[in-house]
Amino acid sequence: MSRFFRVLTRRSPSYRERLHGADLAGLSFADGWLTGTDLSRADLSDADLSGAHLFDANLVRANLSGANLSGADLSGANLSGAHLDRADLIRANLFDANLSGAHLLRAVLPGDFDRSIVQFDERTVWPWEEEPTRRF
Repeated sequence: MSRFFRVLTRRSPSYRERLHGADLAGLSFADGWLTGTDLSRADLSDADLSGAHLFDANLVRANLSGANLSGADLSGANLSGAHLDRADLIRANLFDANLSGAHLLRAVLPGDFDRSIVQFDERTVWPWEEEPTRRF
């Protein structure tokens, strides 16, 4: 396990609060404890977050394109404006997550996904939409 990963998995918030806007693309945080972490505007594209604990995390406008979030706990997380294009969200817990304005184009969601468990708005782009609706 890398030193960087050990620091991120500590439960003290002081180790995790400095990740706003961080470039974490392609890194592995599988099964990591990132509960309540400020990852707003972070680049997590193609990162492995499978099984990660992201309960109440701030992921506002984060880039999670192509990320593996299978089995991750995103309950209560703020993903407003986040890019989740091509993200794997199979078995992810999205209960009460905020997906307002999020882009989920080509994201992998369970076939029985129920939008009533998340917060979203008219700006949210779902995987089953062919292309984002432009709003002016």
